[in-house]
Amino acid sequence: MGTGGPRDVENGVKWLEKSAAAGETDAMRVLAYGYENGGGLAKDVVKAFEWFQKAAEAGDTNAFLEVADRYYDGSGTTADAQKSFAWYLKAAENGSAKAQYCVGLLYERGEGTAQDSREAVHWFKAAAENGYIDAFAELGQMYANDANLPRDDGKSIDYLQKGAAAGNVTAMVLLGIKYEDGDGVARDYAKAIEWYEAAANKKSADAMYRLGTLYRAADGNQKDFGKALEWLTKAGAHGNAKAQYALGDIYEYGQGVPIDRSKALSWFMMAASSNILKR
Repeated sequence: MGTGGPRDVENGVKWLEKSAAAGETDAMRVLAYGYENGGGLAKDVVKAFEWFQKAAEAGDTNAFLEVADRYYDGSGTTADAQKSFAWYLKAAENGSAKAQYCVGLLYERGEGTAQDSREAVHWFKAAAENGYIDAFAELGQMYANDANLPRDDGKSIDYLQKGAAAGNVTAMVLLGIKYEDGDGVARDYAKAIEWYEAAANKKSADAMYRLGTLYRAADGNQKDFGKALEWLTKAGAHGNAKAQYALGDIYEYGQGVPIDRSKALSWFMMAASSNILKR
């Protein structure tokens, strides 16, 4: 790395390989990251995966997760959901919060293993207790929507609130949706706006879109075309195709603004481009 003298990648690799041959798994992972990122080495994701796998097979718990990730997305190897699940489970059993979350996702989806909602909940809870805040949002959704679990709106709201309080944007948006729709709670537009704004302040384009839509379509005093236009424009600028389409609609028909078919066409074209890029 050039610490204490001139950088010498060739000699660095030589000593790392000697260390790895002696069973030092940290050296194996340093080589793996070097080949994966191309830090002085020719980028080679296949060699990177081979070194991660060697480290994992030598018992390196950090490498368990790396191997699982690459079996899942096929980076440097053939994608294999069953092998991915097996390595995630090893890492999860060794206390990795991210792996616990991933095991929960795979059980929830039935990828690489049989679908099992109760096992998914078990591993999401383990991840949440281990500080992995994305797990709170998953638990909140499962207790509200999973057909294989008894619906429990109290637990759903509780987990979403915990996730939102910890800064999870998905949990904030889901709470906003619940209060807007009156799903498991009394409908409360003010609380919906509060949670959407919290997520929007964290740059969530989805939350911006939902704020704009709420202000555009809400009943009574909450309807506000000015705020609808403000939030939909912010969401559109962040690439949200639904907001871009809504803005085209607003300008085409003059909803709270003068009719402007030029602006309408511009937003419709953006929405079309955004959807093409997502395919």
